[in-house]
Amino acid sequence: MKQRGTFFVPTLGAYYTIGSQDPNVWEDARSTFKEALTVDGLRIACGGDTAVFPHGENALELKLMAHLGADPKSVLQWATLHGWECVRGLQWEGEAGRERIERLPELLEDVRETGVNDMAFGVIAKGFAADIIATRWDPERDFETAVDQSSIGFVMKTGRVYKKEGREIPL
Repeated sequence: MKQRGTFFVPTLGAYYTIGSQDPNVWEDARSTFKEALTVDGLRIACGGDTAVFPHGENALELKLMAHLGADPKSVLQWATLHGWECVRGLQWEGEAGRERIERLPELLEDVRETGVNDMAFGVIAKGFAADIIATRWDPERDFETAVDQSSIGFVMKTGRVYKKEGREIPL
């Protein structure tokens, strides 16, 4: 995976949830992830299979990664920029993709035209989709509490506010 630049997306939340029925499943996932953390240069991204746990609790993936020894700052990058790199369209690949990223401020793309996965996101910068969350806790002091659903007071996805002052905004 490292040699080819392939992302490792461990989906720990799924294995953790399924592991309550078969502890070997979780132990295998846990040990594989811990081993992956020792591989310098391995590209990791957060993923989740929300079908095995309630929607909205996908921060479980981030919590498990940090709990198993991953640096919280890395986990945040794996959940944002690396997640986007895994699902983005081909127009973001190779030299043409790098040139496109350099031209972001002048692209002025609209999610209705490009689709959610082809909007530039995962980075807070002009030209990227406005995907922002705000937490009531300091992630450097208590990462797991900071990313918990109960701590998230503000959520914006592609410029639309879904949660403000801790309350969900009706669609």
